[in-house]
Amino acid sequence: MGNIIVFVIYYGYKNLTGVDISEKMCKIARENLPKEIKIICIDALEFLRNIENNTYTLTIIDLIEHMNVHKAYNLLKLCYNALYKGGSVVIRTPNMANIFAPYSRYMDITHINGFTEWSLFQLLDVVGFCDHQVIKPKVFSYEKWRRNRSLTHPWRGLELREFINMTFHKFLFWLHGQKPLPFSFSFNLLVQSWKR
Repeated sequence: MGNIIVFVIYYGYKNLTGVDISEKMCKIARENLPKEIKIICIDALEFLRNIENNTYTLTIIDLIEHMNVHKAYNLLKLCYNALYKGGSVVIRTPNMANIFAPYSRYMDITHINGFTEWSLFQLLDVVGFCDHQVIKPKVFSYEKWRRNRSLTHPWRGLELREFINMTFHKFLFWLHGQKPLPFSFSFNLLVQSWKR
């Protein structure tokens, strides 16, 4: 919860609310975030039932993999109802198109579901969301490389890990003849979708 709030504060967003069911996480957030940020310790479904057409953006970080498809549908439907028209939901969940998907899926005994971008798009379609976009990590940024390189670490900032991961996965999918290719092969899948 706290990481995403810090990120959006950095980009100038205001009127933020963080929701988590864990008292421990809420306590950490309250201690480390600015006091004007509302931190509510409540189940996400319960929180969303009380708001309608009331927000522009909702983020769901590492949550839907802990739900069966029916409960995930209910969560996304409540998100849809909570958003203003044209608002968006951003979802992060382990990426089942990644070669380490089984590890990601079973690293936590509370994970009961997994999504590829295609299965997440299907769920979002059923709810009524549209214009789904996979947010991909940057593979290479010349500016970042120029800022971070040094004589002892000239590769720093080249994003070699992400480049190698993408190339390796594309090769495996090509070798298997798998189509369509996923847009993202990163460990986590990050998707944004809009309310009509």
